[in-house]
Amino acid sequence: MRDELRRHQNIGGSEEPQCKFNETPFDSVFDIGDELGSGQFAVVRKVVNKVTGEEFAAKFIKKRRYATSRRGVTRANIEREVLVLRLVGGHSNVIELHEVYETPSDVILVLELVSGGELFDHVCARECLDEVEAAAFVRQILLGLKHLHSLNIVHLDIKPENVMLKKRGDSQVKLIDFGLSRLIMPGHNVKDMVGTPEFVAPEVVNYEALSPATDMWALGVVTYILLSGGSPFLGDTRDETFCNITGVNYHFTESYFKNTSTYAKDFISRLFVRDVQLRANVDDCLRHPWIRGPDGGDVDLRKSSCITISHIHSFKLRQRWRRAIELVLICNRVTRSVRLAVGNRTTEKMRNVESRYDPNDIVTSSVLIAAQTGCVRELNELSAVRGFPNLINKHKETAAHVAAGAGHIEALGFLIVKGAQLSVVDQRVSHENDRQRELLKIFKVLSKSSLDLTSTVLAITRKWN
Repeated sequence: MRDELRRHQNIGGSEEPQCKFNETPFDSVFDIGDELGSGQFAVVRKVVNKVTGEEFAAKFIKKRRYATSRRGVTRANIEREVLVLRLVGGHSNVIELHEVYETPSDVILVLELVSGGELFDHVCARECLDEVEAAAFVRQILLGLKHLHSLNIVHLDIKPENVMLKKRGDSQVKLIDFGLSRLIMPGHNVKDMVGTPEFVAPEVVNYEALSPATDMWALGVVTYILLSGGSPFLGDTRDETFCNITGVNYHFTESYFKNTSTYAKDFISRLFVRDVQLRANVDDCLRHPWIRGPDGGDVDLRKSSCITISHIHSFKLRQRWRRAIELVLICNRVTRSVRLAVGNRTTEKMRNVESRYDPNDIVTSSVLIAAQTGCVRELNELSAVRGFPNLINKHKETAAHVAAGAGHIEALGFLIVKGAQLSVVDQRVSHENDRQRELLKIFKVLSKSSLDLTSTVLAITRKWN
């Protein structure tokens, strides 16, 4: 398996399939349930095996259709994620891949169902968390990383969202999301700008060689946040954040760390080291007194060091605010041309778009305007920060109705994949046109099949183009 992954990475960005996946119609094997989460080009849904009744999480990854396209994930990147998951399976702290299916538009990863939510959400629900419990969680992350690094796999996206609990009320940690992971053999020089800015190591910012040490830096950031609710390197801008990272500019602010033990701060300090050769590795961390427990008369020190849960709540709130700001920026971009046109004489096409602009509901307006104009990229950006498929405006329209009425087949296909309910009736029935009725009728049939929605409807409706 490792040799196969190494050969695959050497191929580079080739779009030629190197792996063969199961092409059995997915919905003939699984009942597809609610959405569990989504990203830029993927959506995760709960699924149930029709024969065994076993529950899984299915990750539907949208394939890139053409080499020059910016939509979807390249074949090479999808196959790399699959091969990494196959290689790292079998460890209690790493999510398990069970099967892989393929349709004309998606590759579907059938994964272990990890339903306990993010570790930080679990912590927020607690009244108090002492360092012994916090260290136990970090130890599980370390054991997962030890397994990965022993196989020369580097995760490259360790952050709170990718540290989950197996079940609600359970304390078993699972590392998830291997979309950025790499096989990096000793002595191989792999460089890439990957990861989430707040958590990347100096070598990422400086475009230097990646290694298992890159994960260890990110673990230091996660631990710092877990113990304090503060983010060690986050600046007001991305450039400021990167400057803080490369300068290793962080502090154990008294207001955040007044109840934190010296062991915990020493543990973090050994991870925030610029030189990757001097940075603590997994084994160093597992031997550290904060993880294994201090010797001598200080056994109870960690128990008396209680984490301030309100600070963790504040961190989660800041995350939501950042997502909200991102959403506003996208909405402003989508609606800008309409806002400028309001009050001016415009074309009939622009008046149709204008009718869907409501300054009192900027999010719904943005979704419907993107659907009206067929802007799949903007729909994709909006979906990454806000679930929206069945939002209804003051005219009782959904984005699916609008896209169908405008004849934007690719946009309609995207909305269906994201979970738009075709059973929702357009209450402006008199405003439906033949194109909308026919497209929605066809999509209702195709959404229950394994056919490629967009390409099939495009072929059927060429008379409208």
